[in-house]
Parts: sequence; C-alpha cells; structure tokens
Amino acid sequence: MSVVEQALGRVDRLDPALNAFVAVDRQRALTQAADVDAALARGESIGPLTAVPLAVKDTEDTIGYRTTYGSLIWRDAPIAERDSVLVARLRAAGCVVIGKTNTPELAASAETENLLFGATRNPLDPSRTPGGSSGGSATAVRAGMVPLATASDGGGSIRIPASACGLPGFKASLGRIPDGGPRPVDWPALTTRGVLTRTVEELLAVLDVIVGPTRPIYARCPHRLSGGRSRSVGNRCRRASRGAPVSATAGPTRASWRPAEPQSMGWRTSAWRSSRSSASSTQSRTILGRR
Repeated sequence: MSVVEQALGRVDRLDPALNAFVAVDRQRALTQAADVDAALARGESIGPLTAVPLAVKDTEDTIGYRTTYGSLIWRDAPIAERDSVLVARLRAAGCVVIGKTNTPELAASAETENLLFGATRNPLDPSRTPGGSSGGSATAVRAGMVPLATASDGGGSIRIPASACGLPGFKASLGRIPDGGPRPVDWPALTTRGVLTRTVEELLAVLDVIVGPTRPIYARCPHRLSGGRSRSVGNRCRRASRGAPVSATAGPTRASWRPAEPQSMGWRTSAWRSSRSSASSTQSRTILGRR
C-alpha cells in the first residue's frame, strides 16, 4: 500500500507541471493495493512485479478507464470493461494501475500534445517536449512518478521519447508482445506493444512477464494475393483473431519461447541470465528499489 501511496503522492506533486497523466483513479489504485497486501498476508504468491505502480498509455484498454487515443473523437468513449492483454499480464504479475498517460492524437506524432489534454512536458527541461507518441509514459517514468509504464511503437513512439528523456527504448519484433485489445489507429501493420522503464535491467525483468503469444503469430499466417504477392504483415490474421478472449495469464517466458537464434537479438546477455535466475521477489525489489 505504501508504495502505491508514494507514487500517487508524486503524481500529485509533479504532474501539474508536466501533464503526463490524463486520468488517475486514486481509490481504484488503493483498493487494488489493499488486495495485494491482503493476499501477501495470507501467504499467497502474487507475481514478480508485486505492488509495482503502473501507468498505462491512453491507447490501451484498462478496466475502469476510457481509451481516448488523445482525440476529441473518443473523449466520451465507453469505460473499458476488460484489460488489453498487455495490461492484463502486468496486472496478473502484481502491478497496480494508477492511471493513464497522455499521447498525441491517434498516437501519430513525435511530440505529445493534443486538443483534449494539452501538451506533456519533458521532466529534464519542461520547456521541451518528451517526444512521442509515448511521451506521457516517458515523462511519468523519468520524473519518478512510476517505475513502469506501457507504450507502443510504430515509427519510433517508444524510441523517440526514450531518447528525449534518457530512458532505455526497445521496440520488440511484431508478435513478440501480444496485440490483444485495441490498437493505436496509426501504423496498423507496424505498431508493437512495449513498456518504458528506468533501466535495461528493469526492462529485461518486465519482458519476462509480457512476451509470448496468445494468438497466431503474424509470420505464421501467410496469405497470398493474386500474382503471388504477400499481403501486408498479419492484417488478415489480426482481423480473424479480433474478438477472441483476452487471457490474463502470462505467456511463455523467453526461456521457453524464442526465435531460432535469440543470440542474434541481443537477449542472451549476462543481465538477461541474471534476471531469469532471480526469484520473483528479487525482480520486484529491483524495480521498486530505485528512486
């Protein structure tokens, strides 16, 4: 509970000047934190990210929040009744959602500003932009309001804010992190889910929770057009999979599900092996231990 209260307190102090968050539900976050405390008191194992405060980019469905994409078009969108796969996996691992972060309209700009919520500021220099389109998430993490935030990347929407705010930025291959739930409406065949953290070590620990398929992998769904040309990556597969149940269960970790040559993707590092061998509680302490 105290960890979530501290995060909410930092949001109260810092966000008025930075505008990283578009919605914060204090009572819902405290209730979820209390549930985590009660489970721990009963001796239950919650997950490797127990009580880690989580911010969610406003392109992901999150129970109890609207998904507006930073657009006036969706300002009155219905309240989400289920989490996207990414949010569900993080929540199942023990994360506590405290709010949603700003994004440019339709997640389609390298600066985070829109008519609905205004501009987000860079915590390193509030006169400058944190980049986009995951600028709200980058600001929230870099300012220390939360240690972890969801993000997405089609043409740089994780990597640009990470660079602008001094964070590690990683765009996963298509299909590596599940695509369940709504998508940013830009870059429909290029956008991938992801997260922003403060360090590479934390990023690796979180990847163990969120990678792994729940639906057909795009590369395994070949569809041919007349003349033998391949259809754009996974579009028909994605349409065919819409409406499938969203699983809150984390998929296989990198140890049990990986491409043929994971070494070529830079994941077989000493830090990766260290994070795989650590106990769940150690991973949680790693993410919560820095300020």
